[in-house]
Amino acid sequence: MTQKNNIRSIRFSDKLAELINQQIGENFTERFENLVTQCVWTLPGKKEEIRRLDKEINKNRINTGKWPRKSHD
Repeated sequence: MTQKNNIRSIRFSDKLAELINQQIGENFTERFENLVTQCVWTLPGKKEEIRRLDKEINKNRINTGKWPRKSHD
């Protein structure tokens, strides 16, 4: 386990506490670190992947002339 040299005391809302507690981790610190890691490093990569896939899908639609049908629900 990595040594934790930064000790901080913070206050946050019950809503944020619920969000942190929903994360994967053995304890509060791990859950908090996992949440921050996802927000800072993982999500931007996923957003870029979505943009890339959207471009690929649109390119395939243009090349095949096939567009999705609109549902009438």
